[in-house]
Amino acid sequence: MDMCSFDIFDSEPTLAEMPRLTLKDKCIDGPAAVHKIEELHTPDNLAFTTFSTGSSALQNVIGVTFPELEGRARATEKVFRMTGIERGCELLVTYPPLVNLFPGSVLKAHGMTVHFLQRSSRGSLLDFLASHKVSALIGESSFILSAMRDAEKLSRPGLFSGGMTLFASGTPLRIELLEEAKKKNISVHDLYGCQEFGWIACDGRAVREDISLIPADGGKGDLFELVVGGLPVGDIVPLSTDGHACCREGNILTYRRRRAEIEFNVIVRESKIASAESVRRAARSITRLKGRRVLVSGSLVTGAARTVLELRKPTEECRSAAEAAGSFMICGDEKTETFDAIAEAQLNYQKNHRKSGVWCKDERIRTS
Repeated sequence: MDMCSFDIFDSEPTLAEMPRLTLKDKCIDGPAAVHKIEELHTPDNLAFTTFSTGSSALQNVIGVTFPELEGRARATEKVFRMTGIERGCELLVTYPPLVNLFPGSVLKAHGMTVHFLQRSSRGSLLDFLASHKVSALIGESSFILSAMRDAEKLSRPGLFSGGMTLFASGTPLRIELLEEAKKKNISVHDLYGCQEFGWIACDGRAVREDISLIPADGGKGDLFELVVGGLPVGDIVPLSTDGHACCREGNILTYRRRRAEIEFNVIVRESKIASAESVRRAARSITRLKGRRVLVSGSLVTGAARTVLELRKPTEECRSAAEAAGSFMICGDEKTETFDAIAEAQLNYQKNHRKSGVWCKDERIRTS
């Protein structure tokens, strides 16, 4: 019997038969400065992979699980409601990775057409606007502001037309953009989020229910660290009683944010999961997928009615300050949604994982 005949008994796909999630499928098929395109094998327990977009540190891989998509979709829907974005909107994205914060299913459900520039340059933006009319544009505020000023110098101020909606995202909002846009009857929204968690706030108003604010600097001032679903974002923001620059009702001044010098450790105190080993696996997964250090308490309570997470700074000096200010506990289904979603993905993986000879290391060891 020809050895190749054994192939008819195999159910595992060949490379050609594997499903492919292309940049177009992820609605991110646009240029991104000097970035390169690399194919990779993505495990079937992840919805997609992306990268952090920070400019001050090396970017790291971010994994998004299927259970997380619901919370990210609700946040996107709320952004659209708050900003008046209508169905069938033409959206121009000047920095493609920002699209990953909008779940593709929501964009498709709203019938939105997503456009990208031919090149990641201000000249390409002006060239696009000269031949296309878009309802909304999203990008870094400095980039948009500079393009507006270039249009003025080229005697083409009409390229940024009245009625357009600008989403300033990716970097802190430049207040000067508000002044320039106001002259043209263009509305500007400060859209804040990150690859790890999706959209978090719009015009200083939270767009997720699982956001917590922890006093920073020992609780002496008006600075707070942002936590999403029980996991620290790593940003410190001031809260204002006078409103956000884009909205009087907003109080989270995301345009004045700064990175926390020392980020919180997350300690799992109680979990609804019955198995301590599954909790430890979920903790390791979160560390790998989100870059947040999650530890499991030696006195972990399993099978609990709710998830209880404790946030602490890792150094002794900061640990003392945290204890002096009180215990930073995050608990309840609403406030731990992101942690619970990833824990759910871990349990689903354990229940439904295909025992593939390609990936099952234990099986290979036993038969070798």
